[in-house]
Amino acid sequence: MKLKPSQITESIAELKSMIRKTSTGYQKQRLTTLFLFRSGQATTRKQIAEMIGVDRKTVGHWFVFYASEGLDPLLTRHYSPGRPPQLTPVINR
Repeated sequence: MKLKPSQITESIAELKSMIRKTSTGYQKQRLTTLFLFRSGQATTRKQIAEMIGVDRKTVGHWFVFYASEGLDPLLTRHYSPGRPPQLTPVINR
């Protein structure tokens, strides 16, 4: 799926405001990606990736995720549940 700037529902001003208000780095990167594309400052994934310092595939992944899920899920960090903790019994001496 190829995302078009017009498919980004947030305005340039809204994106700029959100970038200023957020305090987390990963949210700033994702919002900046949308801002650069929506404002026309960058027109390709490669240009955006070079500007914000990530791989172009990452930018593509964010675009696909934004198009299918929307902004809120894009700005939510997803963690792998990982391996369950292995608790060892404590022996009192």
